[in-house]
Amino acid sequence: MSSVSKEQKLLDLIEKSGYNIVQENGQRVFGPPPDWPQSRPPPQKGCEVFVGKIPRDCYEDELVPLLTQIGPIYQLRLMMDFSGTNRGYAFATYTNQTDANKAIKELNNCEIRANKRIGVVKSLDNCRLFIGNIPLNRTRMDVIEELSNETEGVVNAIVYNNYNKLDKQYRNRGFAFVEYKTHRVDWAVPEPNLDDEIMSKVQVLFVRHLSADCTEDMIKNIFALKSPPKINVQKVKKLKNYAFVHYFNREDAELALQTLSSISNK
Repeated sequence: MSSVSKEQKLLDLIEKSGYNIVQENGQRVFGPPPDWPQSRPPPQKGCEVFVGKIPRDCYEDELVPLLTQIGPIYQLRLMMDFSGTNRGYAFATYTNQTDANKAIKELNNCEIRANKRIGVVKSLDNCRLFIGNIPLNRTRMDVIEELSNETEGVVNAIVYNNYNKLDKQYRNRGFAFVEYKTHRVDWAVPEPNLDDEIMSKVQVLFVRHLSADCTEDMIKNIFALKSPPKINVQKVKKLKNYAFVHYFNREDAELALQTLSSISNK
C-alpha cells in the first residue's frame, strides 16, 4: 500500500465518521465522537480494551470498522513509531461497559487479515511506569523531580535501595517505579527523547513479591498464555523476590501484561 492511498483511506474515514485524528506523544488518537458534548465526561472505567498483535501496517481504516461491529467507540489510541508504522497495539474505548465486554468475547483472536489474529482483552488501568538503568546515586526525590520535568501527572516514585559496605551509603538498584495520575501518561514522554529502535526492543515484564519457593519454571508456565492467542515466553530470570520475564517481541509482552492483569483483577 502506497503512502498516498494510506493517507486517502484515513481521510475517507474522517469524512465518513466525523471523528478527528490527532498525532500526539507517540500515539494517534481517533475520536471522540463529533456529537459528544464537551460538558459530558468520557466513558467510565471498564469501557477500554487493549488490542494487541496488530500488523505493523494496519491502521484506523481497518481497525475502526472491525471494532465498531460491536458498537460505537468513544476513542481509539493507536501507538505509533516515528517511522509511521504502528507499534503493534492500541487502546479502544467504547461508550459503555457492555460493548467493551462484548468486544473482548467476540474479537479476541479475531482474524483481521489472512493468518493474522489480534488479541482483545480488558485494558489494565496501570498508573505505574517502570524506569530502568537509572544512576545508582539517584534518590527517590531525584527521580520524581527529573520525571516531572519531562512528563505531567507524576505523583510518587518507588526506589529500592541496597547498602553499599564500601562507601557506607545506600544506593538504588538501578530501577524505579513512577506512579502517575492516569495510565495514559505512560506514552507522554516528549518524542525527541525517544529512540524507536530501543523502544521496539522493550519486551520484558517485571514481576515482584514472589515467594521463595516460586521457581523460574513456575513463572514461565504462568506467563506463557496457552489460550488463543498463544504467547510463548523466551526466558525467565528470578532474583530474590522479583523476576524479569522475557518475551520474543514487544507485542507479546504487552498482550500478556493486559491479559494476566485482567485475570488477576477479576
